[in-house]
Amino acid sequence: MKKEKIGVGIIGAGEGSWAVNGHIPALKKLVQEFELVAVSTSNIKSAEATAKKFDIPNAFDNEFDLINHPKVQLVVVAVKVPAHDHLVRTALETGKMVFCEWPLGNGTAEAKALTAIAEEKGIRTFAGLQAHALPELKYLKSIIAEGKIGKVLSSTVTGTGPNWGTSLPNESFAYLLDPKTGANMMTIPFAQTVDGLEFVLGNFKEISALLATRNKSVHIEDSNREVPMLVHDQIMLNGTLKDGTVCSIHYRGGTSPGDNLYWAIKGTKGEIVITSPIGHLQFGKVALQASFDGEPLNTLEIPASYHPKDGGAPGVDADLSRAVYYGYQEIAADIADGTCFFPSFSYAVKRHEFLDKLVESADSGCRKTL
Repeated sequence: MKKEKIGVGIIGAGEGSWAVNGHIPALKKLVQEFELVAVSTSNIKSAEATAKKFDIPNAFDNEFDLINHPKVQLVVVAVKVPAHDHLVRTALETGKMVFCEWPLGNGTAEAKALTAIAEEKGIRTFAGLQAHALPELKYLKSIIAEGKIGKVLSSTVTGTGPNWGTSLPNESFAYLLDPKTGANMMTIPFAQTVDGLEFVLGNFKEISALLATRNKSVHIEDSNREVPMLVHDQIMLNGTLKDGTVCSIHYRGGTSPGDNLYWAIKGTKGEIVITSPIGHLQFGKVALQASFDGEPLNTLEIPASYHPKDGGAPGVDADLSRAVYYGYQEIAADIADGTCFFPSFSYAVKRHEFLDKLVESADSGCRKTL
């Protein structure tokens, strides 16, 4: 029997948005599973422009019309973090499934409250921690579990947050420097990378953290003004996983002329290196190299079995929709089969709680057990 397509409505689909760069291109490659029914922004002309560009039948200037559209089954909330709570609550009240971008809430309390509503109503939820769905991380997890590099001894990550350096292109990015917005280097690229690390290697048992702000201001290029850097541009975490693996992660504001993400996993029989030109693991632009039994590092090819059967996936060098594409594949399967492979709201709460422990460690100077 032919599966019914899942009707999707996206809130926050203005020009240049993450919805336009990530969600819509991904969904357009999955036409057998999803139907893009509607988009909305706060400006009807903006919504209509996106709808016309991507051949989406409905455009709205408010969330209510989109959420209540009879063909919308899955509401995607892809706006700035402070608006998540209201929009997700509104969607949940209708009983419809919700995908909310990460961070789920502006802090753990909001995330817990939204999760409680969804669980009370028995609604399927999804949170934008899509690195889990990448074929590279799934394959990495598999070969490590098979013992290809022996016992894992250590994991070392260095990454960058491009929006937390010395300059930003325009005023629309300035909110990332305000801790009140809930969107910063710790909650976005750092948290996404920690999440991917734990997916591959297992959970942390204890952590110690250091947070610092080294650049005191950021130059906004289009307005030619200086804005204070009120969030951390240096994040250092070290700790041990539950199996004893020693881990360190250092995220720094700005960009690097070399790899903007470098992750080395050392084992007793080999080493695996993951690199990316972008410090955001969740974008999916990653390359793998491995050394087994003393051999030189060589490119690690991902077996075809780890890619979707339809062959429509964007490659590593494609647009920013790559990891989102694989994420939506998992979401479609979860909805059809009743499985829970893609992160839910309840899973996102645990990630929020991890960040709380990290801040507690940095503030107290003490190691924290998870």
